[in-house]
Amino acid sequence: VKNAMERDGVDSSVMDGDHNAPVSAPKPNVSSAKKKEKDTHRRTRLHWETLGQVNSNSVWAALADDEEMEQIEIDETEFTKLFQAEIKSTPTAAQSSNSGSSSRNAVQVIDPKRANNGGIILARLRMSYDDMAKVVDNVDETKMTANQVQGIIEYMPTPTERKSLRNYMKSGQGDSEEKFEKLCECEKFMVAMISVKQSRMKMRALLFKLQFRGCIQDLAHDVFSVEKACDELNNSVKLRKLFGIVLNVGNRLNT
Repeated sequence: VKNAMERDGVDSSVMDGDHNAPVSAPKPNVSSAKKKEKDTHRRTRLHWETLGQVNSNSVWAALADDEEMEQIEIDETEFTKLFQAEIKSTPTAAQSSNSGSSSRNAVQVIDPKRANNGGIILARLRMSYDDMAKVVDNVDETKMTANQVQGIIEYMPTPTERKSLRNYMKSGQGDSEEKFEKLCECEKFMVAMISVKQSRMKMRALLFKLQFRGCIQDLAHDVFSVEKACDELNNSVKLRKLFGIVLNVGNRLNT
C-alpha cells in the first residue's frame, strides 16, 4: 500500500500512525488567514477597458518596446497629493440625522433631488432671493448674466409647487418668517418667485434681452457669409462657363 501511495505522490507516512485515531485537520495557511489591511486612502481611478490583444502596428505595441518608458519615475508625494484622498470615517445614521437637522434645513415640499440641484445653482449667485425677485419683476438685464438666468430658469416653481408652497406658508404652524427659514434654498427661491406675477414669462423675456445682442451678432456674421458667397458665385468665370456648357448640351439634346 505504501509503495502504491508513493507511486501516486501521496504521503505514505500516514500509514505509520494509529489507524483508529481521527484524521488530523490540515494546518491553516497563516498568510491566507491573515486579515486584509483596510485601505486608509481613496484613489482616483480611470474606468477603461483592458485590451485582450494588441496589434503590432498600434501605439501600445510601440510603447511596450520603448526602453524610455521603463525609466519613467513617479513622484509619490505629488501623486498622493493629486490623486489620493484620506478616507474619513462615515457617521452613523443617528449622527447623520442629528447633524443634518441642525446644519441644514430639511426639504419641505419639492423633490429632494430637484431641491439639491437648484441649491447648487443658486449658491453661485451672490444675491438675495428678494433681489432676484425684483430683477425678474423689472426684467432688469444689468444684474445677472445670460448664463445665470439660464441656470435658474429651470427652477422656477411649477403650478403644483406653487400650490404646495402656498399651502405650507399658510399652514397654522408658526409664523411666516419661521416657516420660510425652515425651507431649503431652492424652495426659498421659489417662494420669492411666487410673489412675481407671470414670473416665468418675465424670466424668459429677461433671458431674451440678455441674449439679443449676441443673436444679432451671430446673424450678422451669417448674413455676411451668405452675401460673400453670392458675390463669389456671381463673379465666378469658371462657374459661368460651366453653366454655359450645361446649357448648350441641354439644348443640343432637346433638338
